[in-house]
Amino acid sequence: YRSNLINWGMLPFLVEQSAGMSIALGATVLVPGVRSAIQEGKESLEAWIIQDGMAQKTALHVGVLTQEERRIILSGCLINYYRG
Repeated sequence: YRSNLINWGMLPFLVEQSAGMSIALGATVLVPGVRSAIQEGKESLEAWIIQDGMAQKTALHVGVLTQEERRIILSGCLINYYRG
């Protein structure tokens, strides 16, 4: 699953379960500076969950990404990476 997400250029975000936090269908997830965070090899990113007129700050984790996985994500997908 994780490798499929990366190959399609999607980030394999993990969220720690916490009491009271749920993401509803139609919510917006805002991750400021996501591109630079991936370039820098960060494992955790600050994000905002926007739903029901309110914004809640949270952390999203991608874990350890190899240099090649980061390049694939930054290229947009595996096809673009090889086309590159």
